[in-house]
Amino acid sequence: WQWSSREVLAAAERGAQRLSARFEPGEPVAVWAGNSPEWVLLEFAAGLAGVTLVTVNPAYQADELAHVLGHSKARGLFMAAEHRSRPLPPILAQVRGRLPQLREVILLEEWDQFSATDSSSPLPDIDPGGPAQILYTSGTTGRPKAAVLTHRGLTNNARLAAATIGMRAGDIAVNPMPLFHIAGCGLLTLGLVQTLGTQVLMPCFNPALQLELIDTYRGTAVCGVP
Repeated sequence: WQWSSREVLAAAERGAQRLSARFEPGEPVAVWAGNSPEWVLLEFAAGLAGVTLVTVNPAYQADELAHVLGHSKARGLFMAAEHRSRPLPPILAQVRGRLPQLREVILLEEWDQFSATDSSSPLPDIDPGGPAQILYTSGTTGRPKAAVLTHRGLTNNARLAAATIGMRAGDIAVNPMPLFHIAGCGLLTLGLVQTLGTQVLMPCFNPALQLELIDTYRGTAVCGVP
């Protein structure tokens, strides 16, 4: 699948209208899935609709999932049917009763059907200082901590980091980083938009696949863990 910037914008606007019809600006909506094009479209749609995107590690087990969804007070959840051959709906089912504020659960694989429904909901004016995403930290000895990122902070960070790295218009970055992590959904996804680059999204890190994609798409940049 390939999209131009114009096509991404159009798809994100359609998704944003549907989100606006079902969620109020500022309401937390979670995404629990591995890397996919739909994840990226949801990220942009959430920004346009003014809902706060809560990114959830798809490797989480039931108790971890319940903590993040409960702590963030997520009203909606877009989830994958499976992650690395592990079905996710049964995991959610184990803790669904502990999440009274969760109103809607939508399979991310059904994003096209979700966003294709006709809707005339106007898109709200977004406060740049308002919350855009909530990311949960890793590497702590206790429960993951919620980091609230604003629209202005998230986009400025991505733009300045991309500039510091030296990313330029026309760059093609092969991205193996998980989208629930700030490097995947922030630096690369938002940085490349602002530097007029192209993102080649990988479902997950695989050395052979990454080399193949660099060769196929003539990649000029990669991002990875040292």
